[in-house]
Amino acid sequence: MKKKLVVVAVVIAIFSLLSACGQNGNGVSQEDTCEKDRYVIAMPVVHPYLTIMNQGAEQAASDLGVELIWLSAADFNVNKQVELAESSLSMPCVKGLSVLAADPGAVETVLQTANEMDIMAHQMSACGTDEAEWERRAEENISAMCYSTDFKAAGGLIAEKVATMLGGQGKVVISTQQPDAGQKERELAFTDYMAENYPDIEIIGVLNDCDSPTGTVECAENAISTYPEMDAYIATGQYQAVGPVSVFPAAGRDDIIVTAYDDSPEVLEGIRKGVITFSVAQQPFGQGYMMVYLNYLMRQGKEPTQRFIDTGVTFIDQDNVDTYMDTMKSNWTELKEQIDTELFK
Repeated sequence: MKKKLVVVAVVIAIFSLLSACGQNGNGVSQEDTCEKDRYVIAMPVVHPYLTIMNQGAEQAASDLGVELIWLSAADFNVNKQVELAESSLSMPCVKGLSVLAADPGAVETVLQTANEMDIMAHQMSACGTDEAEWERRAEENISAMCYSTDFKAAGGLIAEKVATMLGGQGKVVISTQQPDAGQKERELAFTDYMAENYPDIEIIGVLNDCDSPTGTVECAENAISTYPEMDAYIATGQYQAVGPVSVFPAAGRDDIIVTAYDDSPEVLEGIRKGVITFSVAQQPFGQGYMMVYLNYLMRQGKEPTQRFIDTGVTFIDQDNVDTYMDTMKSNWTELKEQIDTELFK
């Protein structure tokens, strides 16, 4: 019922936005009478990580004196995300559009169309590592830049720490969520690093559909029954690591290295309990802020000085689980300063 209400709310919100300041009773456009410029963010799913991104976007909108329009599919649905993004192009007073690209190819047309309409538009997440592809997107007026965690670097960090704990040999299971391009990048970053640097560490299984409250438990149970020989359980998202917090101890398996992404309360509690070995937290608040702020800067005539911006990660384990947030806030302050002084001119 809750998910149905989310979808209905989005539809009502779009209808309200189209009628709020678009036309008067005589059908005459009143776009110039809107109280604030509107900046739209279109998401492919409702997720705890994106809730924090929304907080960052709301803060940016407040700081800049603009209105934030947040559109999201209830369940993971790239087609619905594209539909929502396309619908925003008909809204009055829209000056910016940004999307979290679960499928970069699917959102190219709507971003290109928006930019051609003089609506500043860009992609975040699933940026890839191909510099030629970044240039193509910029040249074809799809996205002047892209930003996210540098998943290749983050994957290498996770892999190196796990390999050290395993003494350079062991068996690993990966829990993921496909077809999410960002999570695929994380998986490949980890497996590529292991293959290149630690050939005696074997990936014995990859479990899918693990990034939900039910899926995370099912995947953890599946891992215990199907791969009892596993030494490490690698999550490509925050939900995937939550299931093991209850499943692994119940099975008497306190010997498994469990890694996570991000810092949901469940992940932090898992670290405190010693079930989750460590996590790498991204920068959701800062990323959400950037989804509004960077389009705003480009409307002011600023241009990015590089095609990819790494928003960084913060390492969390039992040693800093209660203090890591200070580091994360400091990292965002530093990145924001770089945006204002170096990354946009």
